[in-house]
Amino acid sequence: MAQKVYAVVSQKGGVGKTSTSYSLAVSFALEGKSVLLADFDSEQKSAVEIYESRATPIENLTVKFFKSVEDMAIFSRPYKIIVADGAPHASATTLALAGVADRIIIPTGTPMVDLRPAARLALELIDSGIERKRVRLALYKTLTPAETLSAHEALSEQDLKVAGSLKSSAAYASALDAGKALQEVSHPSLKDAAALYIERLKA
Repeated sequence: MAQKVYAVVSQKGGVGKTSTSYSLAVSFALEGKSVLLADFDSEQKSAVEIYESRATPIENLTVKFFKSVEDMAIFSRPYKIIVADGAPHASATTLALAGVADRIIIPTGTPMVDLRPAARLALELIDSGIERKRVRLALYKTLTPAETLSAHEALSEQDLKVAGSLKSSAAYASALDAGKALQEVSHPSLKDAAALYIERLKA
């Protein structure tokens, strides 16, 4: 299997970037793949902190902070899957990550205050030369089916693809507080919904 890189990036904080990247990395690791979760949030290092809260580490998952994509590239050579948790705002590093990624995932809420900057980031990456087919948006913390449908339609009008969506629940936040991935929440229906969300992001 060739190495595969997923870059989870955003234009603003609080839209599920780290929750999504962490859960994606855990999912791959629990499949037995060697995974590096690269944390690029220099201020909070949220991915690192979530993993440190986990009761039992995953043997084939490494979570580490990086200052540059070049450093990540050197360190990541032994790994089959790299999931990069970008900074909570667009930057030169965002573009650099997009340049090396097989899939760029942009999580966003469904309100227009979240949706507009997410779409703008996607289009900026495409305009910079990133292939459109590599860019996917993920609707995180959705509230109602109507709102989710409206977000799908708004993004479709700009020829942007949505990979998956996940409804808001306090149980997901509690799981992350305990170092668990979204799909490791205890409630069966929430577990299934999160697992589907993550599987769609892998494709």
